[in-house]
Amino acid sequence: MSRMQILINRTPIRHINPDVVLLGNADDIVQYLCERLHWELPPPTPQRGSRLDAPEAPGKNGKRSSTEMMGGVEPVRVGESHVWLFPGAEGGKWVEDIREKYNHAVKQVAPHSEPGAKKARVT
Repeated sequence: MSRMQILINRTPIRHINPDVVLLGNADDIVQYLCERLHWELPPPTPQRGSRLDAPEAPGKNGKRSSTEMMGGVEPVRVGESHVWLFPGAEGGKWVEDIREKYNHAVKQVAPHSEPGAKKARVT
């Protein structure tokens, strides 16, 4: 049985090929997904031997919403690809290559216009 693989990371990992790539700040991405799925995200639990406590966050139940965390910004899909960019994403040339690849593929698959129809003017 195969399972969907989702990469959540600030930067792309080039030696794997996941089904979905979510680039950005992991905490923000997880918070966003939980809100969209209507899941309750449990508060952080202290680690053994840890002397630092997680700071109290403002908002209901001490949690910030994804819009508070990300400043109301929705993730941006790279072309028609499997890659989504959240705040904090560091994709660089890899993201530009994906954008170019998927933009080129969309242009090739675009349906041809009807015979005699006027072509759109590009300025």
